[in-house]
Amino acid sequence: MKTFFSMECASVMLLILALACAIATFVETAYGTEVAWAMVYSTAWFGALMVLLGINLTYNIYRYRMIKLRTLPALIFHASFLFMLAGAILTRYFGFEGNIHIREGGESSIVTTKDEVVQLLTLGSDGEFISADESKFLNGAGRMNFDLNLDVEGRIANLKFKELVEHGELKWVQDPTGQAPARVELLFSNNVGSQNVSLQSGESMDIGELSITFNAEPKSKNFIYIKSKDGKFYLNSSLDINATKMADMSTAPLKKNEDNPLGNLLLYSFDGINFAPVSLLSSAVEKFVPVDANLPGEPGVVATLSFAGQSREIYVPRDSHGASYKVGDKNFIVALAPKMLHLPFKIALRDFVMDRYPGTNSPSGYKSEITLKDGNSSFDYDIFMNHVLDYGGYRFFQSSYDTDERGTVLSVNKDPGKVPTYIGYFLLCVGMFFNFFNRGSRFFKLSRLISENTHLAREKDVNSKNSASSSVPVSSTESSVSKRTKKSRRG
Repeated sequence: MKTFFSMECASVMLLILALACAIATFVETAYGTEVAWAMVYSTAWFGALMVLLGINLTYNIYRYRMIKLRTLPALIFHASFLFMLAGAILTRYFGFEGNIHIREGGESSIVTTKDEVVQLLTLGSDGEFISADESKFLNGAGRMNFDLNLDVEGRIANLKFKELVEHGELKWVQDPTGQAPARVELLFSNNVGSQNVSLQSGESMDIGELSITFNAEPKSKNFIYIKSKDGKFYLNSSLDINATKMADMSTAPLKKNEDNPLGNLLLYSFDGINFAPVSLLSSAVEKFVPVDANLPGEPGVVATLSFAGQSREIYVPRDSHGASYKVGDKNFIVALAPKMLHLPFKIALRDFVMDRYPGTNSPSGYKSEITLKDGNSSFDYDIFMNHVLDYGGYRFFQSSYDTDERGTVLSVNKDPGKVPTYIGYFLLCVGMFFNFFNRGSRFFKLSRLISENTHLAREKDVNSKNSASSSVPVSSTESSVSKRTKKSRRG
């Protein structure tokens, strides 16, 4: 215990804290705020380190008997760190940042926080939603990782992280197990535009008077009938269709009402309409796969959803909508979205005002004219740049606005550690100021010691100079006396 409460131990902990904050700063610059929080700020060891520093500091205040009038400046100085530590802990565990979106004429109390949460929901037998969520899904290395369980009336549904795709899209790919149904994707185009047709085995689609079917008997006289057999695909049609080979651009007509091999490297055309196979899959599953950064895509997560002895790979979009999947006999909603919080009051947007520079369309400023409603009381307020609203421990800033200029986005900040932190800053300045003039402080003693040493050094230097000037060589003196004697004799 003596080792823990020693000043050496406190110095080591302070060094570790400073080093951790420095590393977190570099990590935040390179990988983002989420990763920095996951690796350092939100870890248990970082919080424990701050608590241990506070305990060590409190004990040393008692140990060195600083609670005296003579040592009051030192007490204030050390107490300032306790206030700052308390403020940091309050901010870390009880504060949050987010946004609130309000349309003109509407009101809201829902804050979208900057923290993402993994959610798994399903309907119970009573018609009510059963849900589970996990907010700490970034591991200590800053990588996403979650393993979420949901109790569905005695049965457990499990959602397990598999892969993070920063930029990807959903695609139908070949199922390696071969258990999924077959699927074809065709791209139709003409002078007006294009349309993608995706059909699972047994499905059909009508485009005008044309019926397109896959392993299903056509019900129209104008049809394109696609079949799959033993992993091969065939096209049967009542239309006059020409097939063009991409390799040599040679064209040949297809046989009407007969099975013709359907190939990926062929372009089919009829009556000014072209179509080509995009994918021909004998067993197809939908998978979220990475795509080139220059192509359209979105971030998402690949996970495994298991329930009632069955498992399937699913895609979880990183937005507020989520996705629905059926596993076993249950439909589940899976979402990776910002966490929602409810304010204890509502904010209504009366009007959003946009000012522009004269003669241009560039905004020079904008403000939100709001009404805050808290129970039976309410008041009007204008929020704009450098003019914030503080209410109930929350602070509201003007952040952004809707493109049609009929809605506003306000930043919301709640920081219960702000007051203790500011008190700590104030006490730190006061403590340092009075330590300069406190005769019992170490600073004053060091200052006096330096002054005394400087004075002694100057005296020693003066004495050495005086000694040097007063000491004349003997030979020189005798020569001078001899010369004076000779002059006196001549005279």
